[in-house]
Amino acid sequence: MSKPCEECLCVKLTARTGRGLFTTRAFKRHEKVFELQGELRYFASRSLSDSHRFENWVGIGRDRWIDPAEPYAFLNHSCEPNLGIFGEREFVALRDIAADEELTFDYSISEDELPWTMACLCGARTCRGTIRSIQFLPPKVFRSYLPYINPHFQLCHMQHHESLKARA
Repeated sequence: MSKPCEECLCVKLTARTGRGLFTTRAFKRHEKVFELQGELRYFASRSLSDSHRFENWVGIGRDRWIDPAEPYAFLNHSCEPNLGIFGEREFVALRDIAADEELTFDYSISEDELPWTMACLCGARTCRGTIRSIQFLPPKVFRSYLPYINPHFQLCHMQHHESLKARA
């Protein structure tokens, strides 16, 4: 396995979402692609308006966020992503990634704010149309990303689904 390649990242125009983060080299499944760089932020989001205040931030725990530096701020969502997150900042290939491919991850895996939603423009075959927090990620999709979901968000998903079963 080769080393991650931050210098292999570039920002280009995408067909659907404006600008996106691309790689200039290929990566194999399970290979580390990059470590997310940016400032650590603490913010307790408790309302719908709060959940939309810092839309580019990537959640790494309860009320803990990374405000991505460039070029990472251009990392787009996809319902069929090619990246997952190991730990807090390590972005890993969920499948083989070709050179010149846009890098994407499912925003749901770094979001635990229940009121948060976002219209999806990814165009993937399995597009969910609306992206919501980890608690609402379909169990089959959740399992397909493992182990590349931060433990905090794994716990949020599992607790939510256990409470739904208890109510049934």
